[in-house]
Amino acid sequence: MIVFAVLFVAYAALSALSYVPGLRGPLASRRARLRAALSAMFLLAATSRLARPETLLAMIPEALPFRRAALYLSGVCEAAGAVGLLIPPLRRPAGLGLTALLVAVFPANVNVAVRNLQIEGYPKSALYQWARLPLQGALIALILWASESDQ
Repeated sequence: MIVFAVLFVAYAALSALSYVPGLRGPLASRRARLRAALSAMFLLAATSRLARPETLLAMIPEALPFRRAALYLSGVCEAAGAVGLLIPPLRRPAGLGLTALLVAVFPANVNVAVRNLQIEGYPKSALYQWARLPLQGALIALILWASESDQ
């Protein structure tokens, strides 16, 4: 849930900063602020995934091949998507890529909830594990909206 906290805190901070003279332009739209907040969230997630792969490897069903490679690839994709959201010509492809990534990792989140896996650094509550599933859909909706053009 810390990544969602980062998303909300970053968005709130960027919204406050949008009133500072000189910052109004780049932070004028809600989409621009959400893109920057999503970027911060995905960079944090990528850093966590790449820095602590052993912890998150337990989320991936053991029956899947190349689990470790998939974990590293997802971290690299999170980082690339985070950067892409901030570059106007790459914004939409990055949003679609992050959406595809969230769809691809959804089975791992279902695996955690169904098997009640206790992942280090994550709340131990089954309610938390199940609540993450619909939040992923909400996150996809935010990404798709934020990656649209400002015009």
